[in-house]
Amino acid sequence: MLLHADYRGENAWNFAVFRGELDVMLYIWVWAKDILTTEEIKNEITLRRDHEGRNAWHIAANRSKLEVMQKISVLAKERLTAEEIKSEMLLRTEGIPGLFQHMRSSYMKYIKYGSLLKR
Repeated sequence: MLLHADYRGENAWNFAVFRGELDVMLYIWVWAKDILTTEEIKNEITLRRDHEGRNAWHIAANRSKLEVMQKISVLAKERLTAEEIKSEMLLRTEGIPGLFQHMRSSYMKYIKYGSLLKR
């Protein structure tokens, strides 16, 4: 049920990422690790694409959710190869409008607030 996709191709994982709900993401991740195969986790969680072709990493970048992006990075390393991370998360751009503008915005917020914390 948690991983059933709606008409937009989104499931509970995508919704938790969209909302920035780290606790919900971790609950789904732990649950999935217990009952799903690595291939199912890849297809239904880490690399699942919505109707716009975005996976969780791209959704988090689009929403400027830096903490979510960091958590997805850590979790992805548990189940994806370096090549999958590179090709499907970091370098994939087709079908994702405006991704880099949002990623740049997230990075700039991180730089701005990080420098404020150092003062």
